[in-house]
Amino acid sequence: MDKEGIHLKKLISVREIKDAAAKGQTVIVVEKGDIITPSAKDAAVEYAVKIEFACQTECKSPKVMTSSSCKQTNTEIDDGAIDIDMIVRVVREMLTATGQLAPANPPETFVKERDAGGLLLVKADTVKCEPFDTGNPKEKVGMKDIVNIRESSNMGAGFMTIDHSDFAWNLNYEEFDYIVEGHLDITINGKTYKGKKGDVFFIPKDSNIVWSAPDFCKIFYVTYPANWAELAANK
Repeated sequence: MDKEGIHLKKLISVREIKDAAAKGQTVIVVEKGDIITPSAKDAAVEYAVKIEFACQTECKSPKVMTSSSCKQTNTEIDDGAIDIDMIVRVVREMLTATGQLAPANPPETFVKERDAGGLLLVKADTVKCEPFDTGNPKEKVGMKDIVNIRESSNMGAGFMTIDHSDFAWNLNYEEFDYIVEGHLDITINGKTYKGKKGDVFFIPKDSNIVWSAPDFCKIFYVTYPANWAELAANK
């Protein structure tokens, strides 16, 4: 448990067993939801470290129960299934639980229909752009991603609005922009290209541009790769 009473899911592998044995521990207590690998159980026998389960659901006062008497469930995974992505997910869950990281995919505020095969239908008129930080608080720019990384690991997509504003941007990703409403000017290499409703811009990777909207402009964008925001933040 952390100081606020939130249980952080732990991964119990062979390393944890060896570390416990090296410290002279004879018992490791795991809680509901902790992940235990089969090799960890084998190692526990080899190093004479007993794995016990802390009963949280059926006991009025905290006490240690054996696996045979405690009915809580734990996740057992194959050691071969442990990979970087799994570790990242566990760490992200821990940071989110303690408030150190916002949820990777916060609750959606627009209508999105999903098919089991992966098809998505987003009702565009329900999508509301949120303020986007361009580095200049005077600029009126909004943005909203409509596809998350789990739905598309390759491409990102969403809407952007620019209201009588302009700002410089470096793209270390590729992007298509379809002008849904208004006019959009893009300046690159000292030349300005003017687009209107229905036009499409393609912006190649590593472009230094200036976005500019003489009035209110709304665009639909598609990016490659999907984690464009992370790439932009790390540039």
